[in-house]
Amino acid sequence: MRERLVNKIIAHLKFEINSLQAEALSASSARDHERCRKALRLQTNAIEYLIKAVDAKRRIAMQR
Repeated sequence: MRERLVNKIIAHLKFEINSLQAEALSASSARDHERCRKALRLQTNAIEYLIKAVDAKRRIAMQR
């Protein structure tokens, strides 16, 4: 049950990271530096959460 939830979180974070990357590229092309910085900051946060989620998945797997 917990592993399924963690897998869903990981999938969602991957989607968000890709979306934020596209947003940052779009903002960069439009020369909207503030929007680009915001997207990159959010992407960095999402990557940090992804690392934590992968670590949680690893810990769950080790408990089996």
